Amino acid sequence: MPAVIASALDPRHKHLPFLSREKTKAVLDKLKELCADMEHAAIEEEDMGEEEEPGAAGGDDDAVTAGPSSGASHKENAMSLLLGDDYSAADATDPQMEVDTYVKDSRPSLESNPLDWWRANQTRFPRLARLAQRYLCIPGTSVPSERVFSAAGLVVN
Repeated sequence: MPAVIASALDPRHKHLPFLSREKTKAVLDKLKELCADMEHAAIEEEDMGEEEEPGAAGGDDDAVTAGPSSGASHKENAMSLLLGDDYSAADATDPQMEVDTYVKDSRPSLESNPLDWWRANQTRFPRLARLAQRYLCIPGTSVPSERVFSAAGLVVN
């Protein structure tokens, strides 16, 4: 399954023409599941980070609120108040929508480098870009490992 997911994350082969419709749907459903799992993990990490911040300060509260960072958070709050939560939520996409948009997007040429494509489009598909980093690093063949085992077998004999 990792090889098929890697093929789906290669933008040149994302339509998976070598699979049946049922298998293609299953792979895309798995991508949606992986994206959702990645989002849940990121939310849990953020929650853990927020819990650690107050204990990490350890000093008086005036030192925490002073400095340039307080101005940036004040701007965020003012913009949130002005535009509302719906504005920022409308920009964020859920994992299913991200996968659907990725599949509907046009395919690059076969000569293009998928890693360069992901680097250029990682802001459009943030969850899929992180998955691509995981799955596109898988070697396409097991030849290097076979060579090592063959060499080790010859040394033992």
